[in-house]
Amino acid sequence: MRFDFFIARRISYRSQRSFSKVIIRIASGAIMLSLAIMLISDSIYTGFQSEIKDKITGFAASVLISKTNSDFTFENEPVPYDAAFVKKVKALPNVKHIQVFATKPGIVKFKNDNEGAVLKGVGKDFDWSFIKSHLLEGRIINMPDSDVSTEIVIPKALSDKLDIKLNDKIVMGFVQNPPRVRKFTVVGIFETGVEEIDKVFILTDIRQIQKLNSWPEEENFYGGYEVSVKNNELADETSDQISDLGNLSLQSRSIRDRYPQMYDWLNLISANTYIILFLMLVVAIINMSTALIVMILERTQMIGIFKSMGAKNSLIQRIFMINASKVIVTGIVLGNILGLGFLFLQANTHFIKLVQENYYLAYVPVNFNWVHIVVINIGAFVICTIAMMLPALFILNVKPSTALRFE
Repeated sequence: MRFDFFIARRISYRSQRSFSKVIIRIASGAIMLSLAIMLISDSIYTGFQSEIKDKITGFAASVLISKTNSDFTFENEPVPYDAAFVKKVKALPNVKHIQVFATKPGIVKFKNDNEGAVLKGVGKDFDWSFIKSHLLEGRIINMPDSDVSTEIVIPKALSDKLDIKLNDKIVMGFVQNPPRVRKFTVVGIFETGVEEIDKVFILTDIRQIQKLNSWPEEENFYGGYEVSVKNNELADETSDQISDLGNLSLQSRSIRDRYPQMYDWLNLISANTYIILFLMLVVAIINMSTALIVMILERTQMIGIFKSMGAKNSLIQRIFMINASKVIVTGIVLGNILGLGFLFLQANTHFIKLVQENYYLAYVPVNFNWVHIVVINIGAFVICTIAMMLPALFILNVKPSTALRFE
């Protein structure tokens, strides 16, 4: 066994005096709590980021393609179906799915109440997986080949506000020239938790909007295309790639461009998370530095003896660094047990609830990003260990003749 490790064991925690033991316990506890809070903060932030982005892109898709001269209202200018363009979009590496859509604003009338809403028409290529996962009652709409479906799926917020039940028939009016009215049957009720979706959109057969807008039946006109991607982090890049395909009459907008307030909110959470990580790291460093200084001061006489016997400063510093590293490792292990234990409990029980109207989610989400967890653990150990080098320099100033007079 190496000499420095042997000596480090001889002056380990068990041989410390009472005051030193208390300081070391505090330092280890500070590292434990700091690491646990860092793991929990990162997991909750990435959980929020993942859940909310999945909700928005699940309904609105990651990239929307429509007319360039659109005024960003829900009234679409007709876009002819371009099979060659669709094939090019599908060939892009990050594209998972492309589907047609059309939207039209209107007024829902039920009994004596009215409420504004947007009718979103979808075709047979529509990916229903997201809606199915958030369907509270009923089913998705049927779209027969022979006729236009009059079925709709409505959000729970609209259902609650107008007291609409499953299988109720509603009337929807559209302000245009001439004004038009359509009757629909409610076959499903969904809730995503995202207010921007739940208070606005009603799903129906896209042919309803084609007829309302009097788009020629012999032509395949739509409001545009929605594109789902494999990696949402690359949505902006994919949007730019679609714009470069050369269709000058269309423009591509990523989900970040269409819902900037969502991303601003996520960026705010991100900033708060980084601040928490930094503060917790500072707390751990301060407590560990204090513990190491106390250990050195308590062993000043021993340092003098070592120096009088010819021990180099680097050897003595290494001995104390080994002891400090043991305290750091203990704190990190306990911090992982505490932090990951809390996260597993939350992931399986959802015992911490949220007001969905304010946070888009009914409970605090948890995401186990194991790369982040490993980086936080390694980073905490390395930074705390490096930070120990500064108080360890105190050993250089200890003179054997002075230190040996300590009792």
